[in-house]
Amino acid sequence: MLTTNFEDLLEQVITKNSLPYSIIKEDKDLPYSNNTKLLVKIHGDSETGNFVFKEEKTGKFTTTAKQFV
Repeated sequence: MLTTNFEDLLEQVITKNSLPYSIIKEDKDLPYSNNTKLLVKIHGDSETGNFVFKEEKTGKFTTTAKQFV
């Protein structure tokens, strides 16, 4: 599942319902995902302060994670 949301509403639902998703907030999280279902936050995350507002950053993420896009 891809999202452009910065807040953690989807993570709260995943946690509350014990859904089998790995949450990807940054590129470096990809190798550590232990589920086949992923929540990929392509524009960053408010908790980590990792925000993607520029097109060149978004392009880099979609290049490094193209198997999910």
